[in-house]
Amino acid sequence: MQGHLWPGDTQVDFESGLNTAAKRLRAALSDSADEPRYVQTVARAGYRFIAPIAQVEASEPQFIRAAPALKKAPIQLRASAVALVLTAVACISALVFFVSRPRATTDARFTQITFDRGQVSSARFAPDGRSVLYTAQWGQNPRTLFLTNTISPESRALGFPESDLASVSHRGELVVLFISIAIFDFNPKVRNATLFG
Repeated sequence: MQGHLWPGDTQVDFESGLNTAAKRLRAALSDSADEPRYVQTVARAGYRFIAPIAQVEASEPQFIRAAPALKKAPIQLRASAVALVLTAVACISALVFFVSRPRATTDARFTQITFDRGQVSSARFAPDGRSVLYTAQWGQNPRTLFLTNTISPESRALGFPESDLASVSHRGELVVLFISIAIFDFNPKVRNATLFG
């Protein structure tokens, strides 16, 4: 069989191909290698077809006419048309929405809000988005919590000496951390305060 299918100079993995073909044939016929009904494995020789063979007389071919295509009912056509129109309207609306909405500006604008010499730490935006809370130490003065504004940068001390701002909630609640810097007295304290009260 191998010599009939491939000339002598062609290199083919015949055994693997034949085994794969036999497995596929058995699967198509719902046959088993352990209890074969159609294809039997012959040791060191290959495979043998073992099912009984019967000769069938040839007869005139009979042509079967295809069933006529079913026509869709007018209600189904209307429903399909309405669904198509609604889908198109939704797609066009989404496109118009995404194309016409204002784009976010990507230009960053920096504004100086502190003018004294010193160190600024733990700055946070207040809930209004324009005010800025920050802790600063100007010169030899103690660290203090300040409130300023991006429009009119005049800082106002909030009266928390030797403190650091830890957090600001969306309701204006502050979490302030008080740290003693005395030697051997590291005892931080956390206090809750409100921005507007």
